[in-house]
Amino acid sequence: MHHEQVEYANYDRDWQQLCYDRYCAAKFRVPFVNRRLRPIRRTFTLRHPVFTAMHTPFSGNFLCFAGEHWFCANRAAAEYLIGYHRTKPELSNYYRRRDIFTITPEESYYHAILCNAHFRVSQNNWRYIDWSEKTSHPKVLLTPKTQIERRNRRHESSRPRRASVSVRALSGTALNKNG
Repeated sequence: MHHEQVEYANYDRDWQQLCYDRYCAAKFRVPFVNRRLRPIRRTFTLRHPVFTAMHTPFSGNFLCFAGEHWFCANRAAAEYLIGYHRTKPELSNYYRRRDIFTITPEESYYHAILCNAHFRVSQNNWRYIDWSEKTSHPKVLLTPKTQIERRNRRHESSRPRRASVSVRALSGTALNKNG
């Protein structure tokens, strides 16, 4: 399971800072009046651990981790996740309260539980995912044969469909009329 520790001001990549803002920063919505005197809500974000310590379940004993949503785990890890969720609802309640600010808490929920437990967690998630195109979805890995099949399917679906007629029925009637 690919995972990275998320900690304040220790960002090797932009994604880590994004995760810190999603899962650790304290965010507050405050009523405000804009220039046109219309009521709006402004979001204020507190990032420093001095301000966020009271608002997050993360501490020196329970660190925040994040990673990719898809991962492989054995039965013991699955049972531990289910047991943790049932007996310690604080983390899930925390993410539920942050729902208006957090897009994908599953990027952190499983990782925080398993990486803070006694499990040996590998960085390998046993999947090939290519995000090099910087889009909202990873690239689709295709073989040349699959690419040709996809192209043919797209071409066929764009053509209007004709009613299909049995070849035997057609050739039998054609032979009788011509013969």
